[in-house]
Order: sequence, then C-alpha cells, then structure tokens
Amino acid sequence: MKVKRQPVDVVVNYIDALLDEAIPDLPATIDNPAKELGRVTKAAAMAIKAELLMTAASPLFNGNPDYTNFKDKEGNALFSPYDAAKWQKAATACKAAIDLCEGVGLRLNNTFIPAPGVANLPDKIRQELVFQTSLTQRWDINTELIWSLNAIWHGQEYCIPRMTQRANQNDNDNPAYYAVPISTTDLFYTNNGVPIEQDKNWDYGGRNQLQMGDADHAPYIKQGYTTIKAI
Repeated sequence: MKVKRQPVDVVVNYIDALLDEAIPDLPATIDNPAKELGRVTKAAAMAIKAELLMTAASPLFNGNPDYTNFKDKEGNALFSPYDAAKWQKAATACKAAIDLCEGVGLRLNNTFIPAPGVANLPDKIRQELVFQTSLTQRWDINTELIWSLNAIWHGQEYCIPRMTQRANQNDNDNPAYYAVPISTTDLFYTNNGVPIEQDKNWDYGGRNQLQMGDADHAPYIKQGYTTIKAI
C-alpha cells in the first residue's frame, strides 16, 4: 500500500514506456467520431508523449537548482542535474507526433471566416480571426482537434468573467470558473518578446485606462466608442 517515492526521471520513463507499449495497437483515427470522440488514438498518445518529454526537459524539472537538495529518506536525489539530451528526446517525440498527425489530416488551423461584407482586412486582424476559428470551429471539421471529449461542455459560459451583478444571479448561466483573471493576462509577453512591464513601446502604466475608438484603431474599436484600453 505504501509505494516508495521515485525520482522524476523514473516516473517519466515509466509513463513513456507505457505510451510506447500502447501506441502500436491504437487506431490511427476514429471511424465514428459522433459515438467515439474521446477514444485515444495514435495521434493522441503520441501528442501526450511529446508533452510529457517536453515537460521533463523543461527548466521546471531538468536541472532546476531549487530542487538540488530534494532527496528521499535514503538520500537519493529526486531531481537530476541538467541533461541536454532530454531536449533532443523531446524534439524527436514532437516531430514524430507532428508527422503522424499530418499523415491523418490533423494540422494547424488556417481557416479564415470573415464577417459578411468585410473585405481588405489588415493581416494582423486576419490572423486573429484564424486564431479564433481554432476555438470556435465545429469539432468535426476542426483540423487542430487531436483528442476531445464526446460530450457537450458549455465552455464559453465557463470562460466568460462575471462583469455585472446580474451575472451572479444564476451560477449555472454564467459560472465563470475558467475565466482568466487580469493577474494572469499580465503574465503574457508582448509581440516584442518581453514581459509587458519591460516593453518600452507599450504603455504599461496606462494599460487599465479607457480608450475611445478612432480611425487608427477601427478594426478593433468602433469609432467614438469608449472601452478599456487594449492597444
């Protein structure tokens, strides 16, 4: 009943071995998505393996100095020193997963669905709409969907923050359990690849001020409309 705690590498290698054992016998695709969506396929298992090995190779576990002295009661280290080979192993797993996915029609979404009557959009807006369709396209035509549940989940309601008192009246209508707090959005980097508070080209101090839509920002904010500053 009492299983001895194993080092991280031992756990990772154990999970990796189980995935390698299962992958050859898994179906490449699901024949009946309407009834079997959620069943593990080769693509799903290989994607999980890639994520597993990427996590093991990351600074969180691979040579993290904060864990240098983490040992079991017998003095065995639970976290190993940095090993560059883990990155190569992860890269190999990622490439194998990508090749397999592309071989069965799974790929990055590039679908663009403009609003009726809208044309000549800036490339930046067009790319944003492509990103949106990655989340909003139906599951049966979404090329990025590798592994999903065969059930209805009202994800949109769960991701909408409670902005008004009315939103709190019925917990089931707008639970907001997965709404991202502002403190989390502040962790994202800018398009210059630096934390938002370090980007000299972005008004970090005024990020929560109001902004009125003008001609320069017409694709984002209606002209004359006042909203939170986002650009």
